[in-house]
Formats: sequence, C-alpha cells, structure tokens
Amino acid sequence: MDRETVMAGDPRPKQGLVRRSVRRTRFDREYAAIRPQILARNAWCCEFPLCEARATVVHHKKGRGADGNRPEHLMALCDPCHRFIHENPARSYENGWMVRRVG
Repeated sequence: MDRETVMAGDPRPKQGLVRRSVRRTRFDREYAAIRPQILARNAWCCEFPLCEARATVVHHKKGRGADGNRPEHLMALCDPCHRFIHENPARSYENGWMVRRVG
C-alpha cells in the first residue's frame, strides 16, 4: 500500500476474532480428544475396504452435528478415500460409510 492509503486508513473492514458457540467449542474439544484414539484404533491404517494407506482424517459417518463424536460413527481414513466417500454419496450410504440423519 502507498503512504496515502495508510494515512487515510484502510477502507476494508477489520477482521476480528470469530466467536464460536459453547456447543461448537465443546464439540471441537471432544473431537481433539477422540481423534487420536480413532486413528490408533486401526493402527493409523485407512478403514476403507482394500486400502492400506496411512489414515490422516477422521470421518463422521453421520455428519459432525449428529451424535457428536461417538466412536461408532467415526472412521479413520486416508485423504483419497475420504474424498471418494463425499464425492459418491449414494454408494457411501449404501455401504454404510455415510449414515442418514433421522428426524
């Protein structure tokens, strides 16, 4: 930026801290605690069938909002398998890699 812009003040709005709800903060804290357990559950190997890659992602089968971070709804996956699950929802629901939220 040039000197005049600095002296006049930046017209862009300032970015402040993002406030998180108490519920989201609790969810994030629970997730941070359970994530290493889920990855270690399968020795850091991807739980996708026939994949032997190193797991780096914990996938929420029912989405992050439903049932929180219950271990039975979490899967340790590698990035490509996690992407495949989200890019192929019909097949993922059919095989139980994603679970529909019921009412």
